[in-house]
Amino acid sequence: MWLHWAQEAHAVIDGADATVDVAGMTVVLPGRAALLIGLRDLLREPRPVEEIEQQLRATGSAPLVAETLRELMNSQALVPWALGPELAQLHQETVAGGAGPVASPMLETGRMFREMGGGHGVQLPYARETGVTLQEVLNTRRSCRAFRRLSLTVEQLGGVLSLAASAGGNGPPSPKAPGGPPAHRPYPSGGALYPVEILVYPADVRGIAARFYNYQALAHRLVPSAAKADENLKNFLAEDTANEAAFFVLLFLDFTRLSLSKYGKKAYRLALLEAGHLAQNVLLAAAAFRLAALPLCGFDDDRLSRAAGLRYPDQPVVYVLAVGSAAGDADE
Repeated sequence: MWLHWAQEAHAVIDGADATVDVAGMTVVLPGRAALLIGLRDLLREPRPVEEIEQQLRATGSAPLVAETLRELMNSQALVPWALGPELAQLHQETVAGGAGPVASPMLETGRMFREMGGGHGVQLPYARETGVTLQEVLNTRRSCRAFRRLSLTVEQLGGVLSLAASAGGNGPPSPKAPGGPPAHRPYPSGGALYPVEILVYPADVRGIAARFYNYQALAHRLVPSAAKADENLKNFLAEDTANEAAFFVLLFLDFTRLSLSKYGKKAYRLALLEAGHLAQNVLLAAAAFRLAALPLCGFDDDRLSRAAGLRYPDQPVVYVLAVGSAAGDADE
């Protein structure tokens, strides 16, 4: 078990004695000032009980240290810390990579259909020259906390996606690596497998119905997803900060892809890193078009993924990017 100080705990040193106030209760520790000072310094970050006991034996006997910890835990001045060890264990499980077999691209039929198939779609225009330097983009990219209701154009949507994710003008259409999707992408991916896929929800883009679409990076077009046409993405956000955004880019993973076996459990870490690379592309591309953007992880994972036509938990949405106009911006 790991321990840390309760947020409301307050320690007071009075000569050789010490007290700890917490939740209207005072724990009196006579003759244990040195021990409490050591404990206070030690627990600047959560630590395992065994390590705490070992470190404090320089300031008190083992029975006295154990008794002090017990009193502070009973009073809730010291409380268990579970998150740190759980995350450390989760990370440790992804440490070992591998050189396992990689599936042929022909076996990844689900991914191929989403990337290449579908019937009627919305062909998107590619980005025109923005005239904005990288320095300007980096200096102006900030998360928007207040959008305003303003329709965007298909040119703006297509421009952001073409800079951030389009594969059409970035090399040959053949897979860069066995098991990977066709064409190179403008962001890095472990083994060039590109496990992160893209959905788009144009909430207020002129000429495009508001519904979930698969984004096809090679063709640079939107194809209606398996979601119901009347599903509203905004119903699944944890707060209304981005309710007035014009469109949303959703990044999701497909754990049923056979090519993930190449890296074992490390594939999950690589996929999250890739989602971060792709999300930053979207944010920077939006800044290049002088649009506001906000990265979101505050959503109902289960309900949003299912509403988007995905098979949760095998196909979870892991990141959402809202793009639109910032409140206070003047009309162009």
